[in-house]
Amino acid sequence: MSFLFLCASATGLTRALAEAEKGDIGAMHSVGFHYATGRDVRQDYAQAMTWFQRAALSGQHNSIYSLGIMYRLGQGVDVDMIQAAAWYAPAAKYIARIDGEWIVPRAKVAMYERQSAEVAGSLSASARTEALRRAEQLLLTIREHAATPAAAHADR
Repeated sequence: MSFLFLCASATGLTRALAEAEKGDIGAMHSVGFHYATGRDVRQDYAQAMTWFQRAALSGQHNSIYSLGIMYRLGQGVDVDMIQAAAWYAPAAKYIARIDGEWIVPRAKVAMYERQSAEVAGSLSASARTEALRRAEQLLLTIREHAATPAAAHADR
């Protein structure tokens, strides 16, 4: 099921929720998107964070990036630029590739990389070091989680 279809309506939210509950990481992101934007549901950043985290830990790049946004803007959490940088850093690494080519426009990859660099550049040296440490830990956690059988079959 496509992400755009799932975001198109309340029916899409119902379907996305059903698929997300079955472990579909694309649907998990879609549910997070609905809650983050208030599309067809009452806006609820805590729910958005929950769904984005579930998808992100399975390697869903849009959710990884969305968590960076939420920490950067303080959506449902306190503004935390170190945590934002830590989530932005791995986002582009999880965009799927076919024969070495990204499956999304290069501009999206560049946007992910630019946001990561911009936030990291706004931090002190010690905060950048901490953000890098957290990003490395996130990458390890994502790799471990994405290697589980449930995550392996899910749509990225």
